[in-house]
Amino acid sequence: MISKGKDSAIENLEKSNVAFIGKLAVAKKEWVTSSIPPIDHYILKFDQSNLVTLRGRIYEKMKQFQYQQKGAKECVLPDSDDMEAEEIENLIPMKPTVGNTYLACITDNLAKIEKLILLEEAELNDVVRKANERRRSVLC
Repeated sequence: MISKGKDSAIENLEKSNVAFIGKLAVAKKEWVTSSIPPIDHYILKFDQSNLVTLRGRIYEKMKQFQYQQKGAKECVLPDSDDMEAEEIENLIPMKPTVGNTYLACITDNLAKIEKLILLEEAELNDVVRKANERRRSVLC
């Protein structure tokens, strides 16, 4: 599931073998796995002209990635007066959106994004700075 914010980005960056920041150019929903909850499968492509690699290496042939996340939970929602807006938002997962900037984290399979984290423009410099600080501390 897509998460938000620099704190989530820095936490997941530590666990990744390959990580990069990029603007999403294509988000094509391929299929849905019949399960409870359903799993949505996507093909994602990022704007290659402005990728920022934070960990590992992005090779030229790595132009598209697989991504999957839990789909919307099919249930009858309680009356909105009984729930906070944040609780309702947690029931409906965000979908990868073209034009948004994400941190993509890859663990094992170089063609599959494990974690996708939405970043606001104001958070980009902090995430890159933290990644560089941690890289330097590992080298020393």
